[in-house]
Amino acid sequence: MNRVIHIFTLLAFTASGAAAQTAVEMPKAETPVQLGLPELLARAMQNNPSLRAYQSRTAAASQVPAQLSAWSDPVLMLELDQVPPAHNAVSMTTVAISQTIPLTNAFALAGESAERSAAAAGFEAEAFRKRLTRDVKATAYQLVLAQKKITLAEENRLLLEGFVKINLTRNSVGKGSQAEVLKSQVEVSRLTNEVFRLRQQQRALLKTLASLVGENVAGVRVSDDELMPARTSRLMTDRTVIATAAMMEDSLKAMMLENQNELRMMRERISSLRLAAESASKAGIPNLTLGLGYEYMSQTPYQDMAGPAFQYRLEINLPLFGYSAAKYRARTTELSLLQQAAEAEYESQRLMLSAALATALADLASAAETAAFYKTILIPQAESTLRSAGVAYETAKVDFLTLLDAYRTLREAKLIYFESLTSLATAQAEIDRLTTH
Repeated sequence: MNRVIHIFTLLAFTASGAAAQTAVEMPKAETPVQLGLPELLARAMQNNPSLRAYQSRTAAASQVPAQLSAWSDPVLMLELDQVPPAHNAVSMTTVAISQTIPLTNAFALAGESAERSAAAAGFEAEAFRKRLTRDVKATAYQLVLAQKKITLAEENRLLLEGFVKINLTRNSVGKGSQAEVLKSQVEVSRLTNEVFRLRQQQRALLKTLASLVGENVAGVRVSDDELMPARTSRLMTDRTVIATAAMMEDSLKAMMLENQNELRMMRERISSLRLAAESASKAGIPNLTLGLGYEYMSQTPYQDMAGPAFQYRLEINLPLFGYSAAKYRARTTELSLLQQAAEAEYESQRLMLSAALATALADLASAAETAAFYKTILIPQAESTLRSAGVAYETAKVDFLTLLDAYRTLREAKLIYFESLTSLATAQAEIDRLTTH
């Protein structure tokens, strides 16, 4: 029965190898390409079509200020007059130029409003980039977790297949029972089904990652060291860091208000609407049109009137009466109401992001506490319990169900440990999204 003890000894060291490199790949007989998290992020920033769309819209918005801040074009006029001879022939040529000059800074305000709108578009693109970064990281973490679960399930399936052989041997010599054989066979079948389900989940995660990266990433290998960096490992074991992270909520909220791109985008939009409303209020003030012309009368019944002449023109529009004035007042009111709506949306978004930050910090602290507890206390205890149960089972002091329960306890502890690591890294990615540029 030394084989039983040997199997339990191998299982006891499984947890110590939790930080080894994990291969995230499609279950095919092809060599996957090495691709770590930095490469995944770089490809996503380069290839993601939605990010390219945001960047194009930002570039387009940057061209609007020059259009709105410019005055109207000057007007050049050429006029030829020829009166028929029956009416005492008159021939006159006129050349004139005119320019409308605004009496307010409405055009400048419109251009500044467009600049704010362009800045808002830039922050919107950055906000999407941060969400994309978080989503790529979270999907990669889920891939690592799926592969760890597959690896653990396959190791345990091999272990249980050993149990089946041991129980068959014990049953053949009258020391075991058919029920023990059946229990171990059922457990093997359950693990086989679980591996199949996890591989299907892995395929779905790879498709999700491909949609984020913008290219096919089937057969990717991801390193644990890249996905679970040193600071995450330190958070997992350092109780002081865990407590400090919870106490830093106020300072992180201040960082969020300053750096969060969605809030910066909304602040710029509020400024843009305020400037647009101010520009619209001044659009109802009259503008001047100045003109200068030169005319030459080459033929006239009155010879003393022949020759060159100059003309000077002054025009003023009158947007102060009737429907014309109402048009400008309505536009100003519309923009003021849109500004109020944007301010309310900003406050709602601020509260929502504050809640998201608090949730991420709570998830971080909870996951770190759980991972530290399972790694340092529960998994070693479960390994020791399983070794003891193995020895007791060999000497017929416990039945197979007790041994199976000890095995399940260790397996469940490892699964919770891996899930805690994933939750820890995902929470950190969310905090980075909320508090950094």
